[in-house]
Amino acid sequence: MSNKEIDNLIKKSIGIYKYRLKNDLSEIERILVKKWHEMNNEDNLATRTTIDCLFTIHSKNEFPTDRDKIVAETIIQWLGTNVGCCFLQECGFYRSKIEEK
Repeated sequence: MSNKEIDNLIKKSIGIYKYRLKNDLSEIERILVKKWHEMNNEDNLATRTTIDCLFTIHSKNEFPTDRDKIVAETIIQWLGTNVGCCFLQECGFYRSKIEEK
């Protein structure tokens, strides 16, 4: 990911640790946050996003709060940290290769 792409990702990010995305050791965090943004693109309002489905189980007329969005993105980013990756490995998930699309 280029520096310009990283800067744009940081501008779009709302997670509480978005400053970490600039760190050279945060490649996995950047990939996860970028994919999270792609999956939750609100440009197409006809489609319910992943975050809509996570936080609004009772009605299609409900929408996640800003706090819900911050918490969700922060957790997604945390999964890319060393501690988050260790958690996933303890659950039986292993990364074979980082492939950025």
